[in-house]
Amino acid sequence: DYVLICVDWDHGIRSALPLAESLTAAGLTCVLWNPRGVDDRRTYCTHGLQENRDVPLLLDAVAERSGKADPVFAAVGQGYGAGLLLQAAAHEPRIRGLVSIDAFASLRQSVQRTMPESVLRPVLLWLMDQRISRTAGMESFDVAPVERAADLDRNVPVLVVNLVQDSPVSTLSDAVTIYRRLPSDQREVWTLRSANDPASATHRELTHGRRRDVVQVGLMNDEESVMS
Repeated sequence: DYVLICVDWDHGIRSALPLAESLTAAGLTCVLWNPRGVDDRRTYCTHGLQENRDVPLLLDAVAERSGKADPVFAAVGQGYGAGLLLQAAAHEPRIRGLVSIDAFASLRQSVQRTMPESVLRPVLLWLMDQRISRTAGMESFDVAPVERAADLDRNVPVLVVNLVQDSPVSTLSDAVTIYRRLPSDQREVWTLRSANDPASATHRELTHGRRRDVVQVGLMNDEESVMS
């Protein structure tokens, strides 16, 4: 009945409009909202750890206004919104399907990847955690959408998409890691085609994890093909 869309922690409705325009053109009813951010009650972001708790309240409000006894929700998130919705869907059974675009696996790993290789990296990480703790009362270890992904119901279909190709914050490895942790019987992971992929290939085989499991990653030609 409804598709929740979340992209940015600030200016949430504005940033979600491009996704909403495509989905409403396909006949879907979208729900956009501003997560608590710089335009609302909070001057900092907890990367979905606290913000995801508002999602059940949002679903309650939509359900009440709809007049339907048990409306069905799906969710589409990108970047920050993908991490938030992964965390929300783990404890919200009314979300019956999820598309996760460019979610990070864990805040800790993303922070590490943005720092240069140096003997000072452990010190820098400690200082970063101290700052996060003083500001938001949490640690980077606390925010791990990949851990919440494992708690999703196995009947919830999930599509994991990697579009960002050159960002240390969200990588293809993150997408595959999230995909592998999902218990869903209906799950797929997609990424953009690279110059190394044969023109006729529809999938790319990757070995991933300590057990070197082989993962079939679907290929998309370009970002314009993602929405279709």
